Amino acid sequence: RKKAEVALVYHNSDIILTIDLNINNNYIVQGDNGDVSITVKNHKIKVDSENSPYHLCSKQGYISKKGESIICLPNRIIIELPNNDIDTEVK
Repeated sequence: RKKAEVALVYHNSDIILTIDLNINNNYIVQGDNGDVSITVKNHKIKVDSENSPYHLCSKQGYISKKGESIICLPNRIIIELPNNDIDTEVK
C-alpha cells in the first residue's frame, strides 16, 4: 500500500479535522470523554493520549498507509487514511 498524504479525523460521522501528514505537528480534538491528543511525525499519525477505560486508542500506535484507520470507540473518534485521492483544504 502507498503512504497516505492526509488523514481525516471524524467525531461521530462528521469530519472535524483534515491533517497534512507531511507536516509534523500535534493536535487536540474533543471526544465524548474529553481531549484526544494526536501526533503526526515522519508522515505517520497516532493517538498519543485520550480518556478511555483501557487506553486502547493510544496503544494502537502509528499508521501511515492508505486504507488504515485508528478507531477510538469510547471517544467516538476515527482517524482514517483515505484510499482515494481527495481534494480538500487542510485546516
